[in-house]
This record gives sequence, structure tokens and C-alpha cells, in this order.
Amino acid sequence: MIQRMSSKNRPFQFPSGFHLARLYPVEGDSAIAELWHGDHVWADLRLDGIRLDEHGEQRVAGLRCVLRLYPPPAGADPAWWEWDLDAVLAQLTAARAWLLDNEGGRAPINDPDGLTAGGLR
Repeated sequence: MIQRMSSKNRPFQFPSGFHLARLYPVEGDSAIAELWHGDHVWADLRLDGIRLDEHGEQRVAGLRCVLRLYPPPAGADPAWWEWDLDAVLAQLTAARAWLLDNEGGRAPINDPDGLTAGGLR
């Protein structure tokens, strides 16, 4: 039996607390993990120094994770983020693990000119 959805529009409900949005790359670019708390992005995490011509552990050897922080929305009270450190570390650890796993499984690209799908690097 098929049930009809309500004709009333239901607004999207953001998950409460910490959660990740996984942004997948175009060829040659690294994925990004957006770090959310409720309905606000507070940071993103990305990988820098990926060896694009390698595969597996060699691809991610020697790279660094870069954290970009975003301010709270305008007019927020308080005007800063304040959370439990263990909760923040758990989100950062999960994001880093996902980025490394995703990147390590990607195929090498043969791109001697240093071009990506997004243009020049």
C-alpha cells in the first residue's frame, strides 16, 4: 500500500549537535568535510599536500590537515562558539579519518601540467 505524502510543506530539520557534511571533489581536488553544529557551519577541514600521482598510503603520506574556522552568524548571542572539547575533538577526528579514507582510495591522476577539473592549480 502506498501512502501519500502530506500536501503541506515541511521545513528541513537540521540535526541537533555536531554533524559532518561530506563534500566530494571533482577530479584532482580533495574532498572537504564541513563541520556543523545544529544549523550552522563552524569550520571545514581539508587535506593539503596530497600526492596526486600516487595511490593508497603513498597518496596521503606527508600531507597536512587544514582547519578553516568560521565565525558564528551575525547577531548570535553569545558572539562566539563554546562547546565541550571532547565533542569538538570527536568531530575533528571523524572528519580527518573520513578525508584520509576517501583520499587514500582514489586513483592517481596523470596530470603533468598541474591542471584540475577546476582549472589551474
